[in-house]
Amino acid sequence: MMARPRVLLSQRLVVGPYGDQRDALEHSYVTYLESQGLVPVPVSNATRSVGDYFSDTLAGVVLTGGNDVHPRSYGSERAPTAGASEVRDRIEAALIVAALARGLPVLGLCRGMQFLNVHFGGAVTDLRHHPFGVDHRPGVNHQVVVEAEARDLLGVGRFEVNSYHDDAVTRGTLSPALKAFAWAEGTDLVEGLFHPELPVAGVQYHPERRDTVHPADTRLLEAFLHRRSFWRGGAGTKEGEG
Repeated sequence: MMARPRVLLSQRLVVGPYGDQRDALEHSYVTYLESQGLVPVPVSNATRSVGDYFSDTLAGVVLTGGNDVHPRSYGSERAPTAGASEVRDRIEAALIVAALARGLPVLGLCRGMQFLNVHFGGAVTDLRHHPFGVDHRPGVNHQVVVEAEARDLLGVGRFEVNSYHDDAVTRGTLSPALKAFAWAEGTDLVEGLFHPELPVAGVQYHPERRDTVHPADTRLLEAFLHRRSFWRGGAGTKEGEG
């Protein structure tokens, strides 16, 4: 029997009641990825050797949600929120570099998409001070519009997604190395992005928090695993890239 593909998952960093730092991973990620035939392998934020998590049986890396990207990670003097974590930022940066050096795809979900944008030279926008014109309260669904080049891949030109974020990637903070493939309808908020040459992509919403799996999300995950369309890259990065 062929073993199911393994994927590495980053984790949320939380502080316990005694000031101790802990890793946390929502069960929904595991449930979702296992339902898609994958074996999730969480990576600790305490590890000193991210490379030891990689093996010949690994299919890719998933950067999960939770925690804000620390403003210092994108050169901002903005005051960090209580949940911002430079430790997690360093671990996710190491995961991206290690994955791309091995030609493995990287998929970012919510904060994971934001960090991909930061890693490639972009920034994030605080939605509390941005007139985005769409309701982004936690748990409120909204429509996204898919760019023409990604419609065949996802099988839709628009669809509904959830929203659980206070920061976002906008047209003005999008990395010059990345391209947007989905937008929150009627706004400049990026809901999906990708690297045109490397196997890197991300979405701002949470596919794992849906009541039922959306066909577009299944297609997205298949593209991630098989490096189709905007995952057609994968030659690896040069030392220091990103």
